[in-house]
Amino acid sequence: MRNKSWLYTIPPIDDFTGVFSLEHTTNRTFMECLSEAISDFQFADIHWTSTTQEFIFALPGDHGTALGVIIKEQDNGTTYVWSPIPLPHLNDICFDVCMVETIRTVNKGEI
Repeated sequence: MRNKSWLYTIPPIDDFTGVFSLEHTTNRTFMECLSEAISDFQFADIHWTSTTQEFIFALPGDHGTALGVIIKEQDNGTTYVWSPIPLPHLNDICFDVCMVETIRTVNKGEI
């Protein structure tokens, strides 16, 4: 399966109305989404340097909702946004934007 994701580095934001903190979650879907986002940021060589807070948000898409991730640095406040859907309204404020295209495979029954 080929997946695209959009990565944005934006100035600090502090109002997280409408998102869910991942601080104490054990929701598997949310944690898999966070793991995919972190992997894509690493692939794009985008790294944060301090402790972070992670949030999840939902976006309407072509076939239902899709999940996105916000990673907020505590020290300098830089905010990183991962989305499976382009967020063109962020282009005007972002420091950096890139699109990552990956091929993800699922091998059922294999460990």
